[in-house]
Amino acid sequence: LASGDVESAENDAAAHGDIPGDENGEVFATDTRPTEGIVPPVVSAAAPPVKLWIRGIRYPKTTATQTEFLRFRDVIYKSSSVTTGIEPKKARTTTGGSLVFKTKSPNVRLSFEFVAGQENRGSVFAVRQNGGASQYFSVAADALSYNLELHSNFAAGTLVTYRVILPHYSNPILREIKPDLGHVLQEFTPPTRSPYIAIGDSISHGAGQKGTFETYPWLVSEGLNLELYSLAVGGSKISVKAAEGLADWTNIRAITILIGFNDWRTGKSIAQLKTDYGSLLNKIRSLHPNV
Repeated sequence: LASGDVESAENDAAAHGDIPGDENGEVFATDTRPTEGIVPPVVSAAAPPVKLWIRGIRYPKTTATQTEFLRFRDVIYKSSSVTTGIEPKKARTTTGGSLVFKTKSPNVRLSFEFVAGQENRGSVFAVRQNGGASQYFSVAADALSYNLELHSNFAAGTLVTYRVILPHYSNPILREIKPDLGHVLQEFTPPTRSPYIAIGDSISHGAGQKGTFETYPWLVSEGLNLELYSLAVGGSKISVKAAEGLADWTNIRAITILIGFNDWRTGKSIAQLKTDYGSLLNKIRSLHPNV
């Protein structure tokens, strides 16, 4: 059994919709108004090339004004943790997610908002330019909005690939991506990487870490060149309902499972733990017998 922290159960009944991606679960976004920015990015099921690559987020929810980065099916957000074993508010956090885009613009602004009352332990965004060292941007836990101002580290006219690594214990909602006037986000074809699914509680979620970039699933995915989808949520218990969502992926290369402490800590017997773990593993094997 994994060791971890016990976090209070929370309930949320907001509804969200599924957004299609490619066969590996990747989701792409495009925009038709490059000099006006992306408000918000229009999620598209169209094949690449794309202008915005949303990584590690299986179900982004886009409305007329924003994009929320959701890691689970609707049922997790609509149901009580008593039913699913997963706390809905913590499930809205963006651990494992990142945004990739390319531009020659000297400056780019990403505008985010945070909803009061949602899970927010403070945010650290990590940004890489052309695969270089990360720059870190910290946001206080009580902030309701934040403009992430990016400035190219390269000579004028250089095409820069930005990777914005999202925070792990907050839920930043994207309102706008805006390059300088006269500049655009360039189309590109994302590389294909096999999915890696991380199932877990606070240890896999990243409790005690500075951000997504320090969590062990992130380090595993980067080391093995796999595409991370973190289904880890602090305070979680063994959840067959979450495992059912694996039906939405194909060609999964690896799955790690580090969960069970919260079940034991809240009084579940060893016999029941074995039964529940067996149900979890059987569901995963039924969906992905060759992983």
